[in-house]
Amino acid sequence: MAKNSLLLQSRLNFYFPTERYSGSIAYKDVPVLVSAINGKSDYLITGDIKDFKKLRTSPEYQFKIVNPGELISEVINKIL
Repeated sequence: MAKNSLLLQSRLNFYFPTERYSGSIAYKDVPVLVSAINGKSDYLITGDIKDFKKLRTSPEYQFKIVNPGELISEVINKIL
């Protein structure tokens, strides 16, 4: 492991290397992203779309990154 490697540790002792997201997401947003990944979320809902802009179109994640308005539009379209 790199000397300056930053790690997050959850209550389940799951370690997630934050350097993987260096440059593509702000450090303050890494816990949000990791929670969505570990929770196997369908959506990551954020009002901070600009910080997730690079990740929105990434096929790497099983969830969609949307703002609250986009989520409401999707849900209404599925219901109606």
